[in-house]
Amino acid sequence: MMFVSCKKDGKLIDDVILLPTDLLFEDFKIGRFTHKIPAESFTSAIATFNVKHESNDWSGFAISNRNYKNFVTAANLVDSTRFSVYTLTPNAGGNFLVVRPKGDNAFVQLSRPIQIDKILVGNTVQVYQTIMYGPGNATVGNTFAPGTTIMSVARKDNLKITIKGFLNNVETGVVDFLLADRSSDALKRSFTVTDWMPVSLLSLGKVDKIVFYLESTDKTGGVMNTPNYFCLDGIRFTENIN
Repeated sequence: MMFVSCKKDGKLIDDVILLPTDLLFEDFKIGRFTHKIPAESFTSAIATFNVKHESNDWSGFAISNRNYKNFVTAANLVDSTRFSVYTLTPNAGGNFLVVRPKGDNAFVQLSRPIQIDKILVGNTVQVYQTIMYGPGNATVGNTFAPGTTIMSVARKDNLKITIKGFLNNVETGVVDFLLADRSSDALKRSFTVTDWMPVSLLSLGKVDKIVFYLESTDKTGGVMNTPNYFCLDGIRFTENIN
């Protein structure tokens, strides 16, 4: 924040100028309660978000403002839950990003080295449903994620985001964050994230690139059964990004 004082016509004028330190994704124009998978990488201020298309698949980042929390009744309707964020109250934050990691494809390239204070992350509705109900059933509804199992304390299941920072192609650090945990660590916790949660990235130092990964203990043949998506809303930097 910068304070500017000056005199005009013998009067003192105090202006407050807010210097932006956040990316909130509101500059991306999409319809209400919809999502968009861009055809190519897209940029907001100093950050470029990678998108990669191959055959009928994609990875990287999509833009969404969906907030559908019910189960869907047909597989062709699953985008309603796949691109919605799971929060206990209706999401009032406008646009957010849906991240689909694959290899190193889910990366954000920054136009200059800068320190990131924190980000907000959350589960998609489809991921929340599969964590809690597996493939679903006649009582609760269908998650349209065949092969998934309900997360288990007995197996010490978890779902984890990993964020790696880079500066000039050299790794600066790694941050892990659990979107769900069933007593996998010494704290013996059992929880599933049900709101936007802050994740500090200060330990990465100054970076010009961050890469997101998602790992679930629910696998078959080394391949995740849990849908490979999570939500990202807002990036706060430690300095002005103009």
